[in-house]
Amino acid sequence: MSIQTKAGLALLGITFIWGTSFTIVKDAIGRVDALEFLALRFLVATVVLVALFRRDLARSQRSDLIAAVWIGLLLWVGFTLQVKGLELTTPSKSAFVTGFSVILVPLFEAVLNRRFPSPVNLLCAASALAGLYLLTGTRSLRPIDWGIFLTFLCAVGFAVHVIVVGHYARDRNLNVLVVGQIGVTAVASCVLSVRNGIPSLHLSGRTVAAILVTAVLATALAFYTQNWAQKHTLPSRTALIFSMEPVFAALVTYYTIHERWNSQMVVGCGLIFIGIIASEIRSKKKISLEPMG
Repeated sequence: MSIQTKAGLALLGITFIWGTSFTIVKDAIGRVDALEFLALRFLVATVVLVALFRRDLARSQRSDLIAAVWIGLLLWVGFTLQVKGLELTTPSKSAFVTGFSVILVPLFEAVLNRRFPSPVNLLCAASALAGLYLLTGTRSLRPIDWGIFLTFLCAVGFAVHVIVVGHYARDRNLNVLVVGQIGVTAVASCVLSVRNGIPSLHLSGRTVAAILVTAVLATALAFYTQNWAQKHTLPSRTALIFSMEPVFAALVTYYTIHERWNSQMVVGCGLIFIGIIASEIRSKKKISLEPMG
């Protein structure tokens, strides 16, 4: 099995974990403030990662730390917008809109490379935007579905995060990047949580379990795996695999909380998914001609 195949399977595994975590997070932020939950999740993940990679941190270079700060700030913005959006929408809607980042990756890459996005990518984006409109559940532009809107902004942040990780992961200390970005997200989340009010920290056993699961599996393990895998693959390949996240989320919400969907929502999600897959299959065909190095 080639290293590229192993990287792909590893990314698929963490995509499944992320897909299943939407329902867990939705339940948890119904019991505790969303910003408190985010702060605790990333604090626990930071402690785990520091314990594992303290030697790498002691030998870290300034360039590694600077890169980690930039990546961490992008990650913090994405997750903050996601949890605030998830407070106002359903887990499966949140997952499909978060998946919009997959379409944004090749569009942003085209801009960074000073190319005009291809007609296919623009059509895929239009398909996903139409799906986004239908997914709001309203036939008018008002009132704005703020849960969908905040989650769309989160998708923008995650798209930039994927590109930046792909840029830095090839020639920086992987472990320092992982610990640094999770640590920056933890610190920023704590600051925002405290400024929002004094944390209550009245946690039930169910909430503590959600924090531990998302911190250890969906954060520490998942982001270490992402950063390792992106040493051996390209951002667009990563984005293609991440397109399965809303599918996993939809299946989990259907079987666990029996979320009901109307025909308009189904069509909306379908248009988003078609846009995601079509965009990334085209990118994958182009990428397959490039040497991995």
